Amino acid sequence: MKGYYVFFGTGSVGVRKKINMQLYELKKISDIELIEVPYFERTLWRKIKSFMPFCSCGFNYHVLYEQIKNPDYLYIRRTTADKDFYQFLMFIKKKYPACKIVVEIYTYPYDKDDYNRNISHHIRMLPYYQRDCHYRVKLKNVVDRFVTYSDDDKIFEVDTIKSSNGVSVNDILCHNVKNRKDNILSLVAVAGMQVHHGYERLIKGLGKYYKSNPSKIVIFHLVGEGPEIPKYKRLTLQLGLSEYIRFHGKKIGKELDDIYDESDIAIGSLGLYKYDIYCNSTLKVGEYLAKGLPIVSGAYISMIEDKMVPFILTLPNDSSDVDINSIISFYKSIYNNTSPVEVATQIRRFAYEHFDMPIVMKPIIDYLEK
Repeated sequence: MKGYYVFFGTGSVGVRKKINMQLYELKKISDIELIEVPYFERTLWRKIKSFMPFCSCGFNYHVLYEQIKNPDYLYIRRTTADKDFYQFLMFIKKKYPACKIVVEIYTYPYDKDDYNRNISHHIRMLPYYQRDCHYRVKLKNVVDRFVTYSDDDKIFEVDTIKSSNGVSVNDILCHNVKNRKDNILSLVAVAGMQVHHGYERLIKGLGKYYKSNPSKIVIFHLVGEGPEIPKYKRLTLQLGLSEYIRFHGKKIGKELDDIYDESDIAIGSLGLYKYDIYCNSTLKVGEYLAKGLPIVSGAYISMIEDKMVPFILTLPNDSSDVDINSIISFYKSIYNNTSPVEVATQIRRFAYEHFDMPIVMKPIIDYLEK
């Protein structure tokens, strides 16, 4: 079987790592080739055209037309649907009618995240949003399946394959449970610090907690850089929490592992409600679980049928301040009569069963092999 993985533009280190893991699994069933679609040279005219509502985004589709030969399937990481994208898929369907076209929608719904984060962002992205709205409803004519991390059975009238962000559990070290301290509860969030992470909810919750006879010292480690960091730092100073909130900046390798080793609970995204997203499918969920850490999440986690997993605390998916006492109770319930080593082992086993890359890719591979 011959397949092509189509990726538009550039991506972060995390995205590249995920693509490489997906390719590794797809190579088990097919001869798979990665095609990265670059932009045309950004001349002044092309820049002007990119802001015209029904012109295309400027990707060089010649690369795809030249390289794709006799495909059994295309696996495409979603890009803005525009005229060039739709015409390319129409060409594939006409020339290779048996070819399965699978498009991964890594966030759904994506309108607010991609095009409408705030007024200035909406104005800047409006031409792209208009294109996407116009052409995505036509994709039912050319796309066989959408891969989604949501609970949707259909997207734009196309059947979905439900999956999740996966990790290679074997490549992630379990955190060192020997570093636990009975009088300190350490929380950690490792992220790009974007709007949807919503960690202001936890910072405000800590502010209330330390004003009401706290029963335990609670430390919040923020690891990463991003546009929300200045806001988090201002809020920390306003609430007098500098002693309890640690900003580490971006860390990798041993430095990051050392912070994980100090931590008792990992904090997932708490602001998904801002984008009308009600299912947490972020990549960090799998990494936290592979580390053997319990998770506090702002929404139900995708691909977990049992919503009452004992080491996952799901908070209301809204703007309410986090109740720190509920996290302390959650922590106590996990380690009640169970050794920290056993807890970490159970959580890591759960990561293997639900978030290891062969597991999350299985529904996709099953469909491609039909």
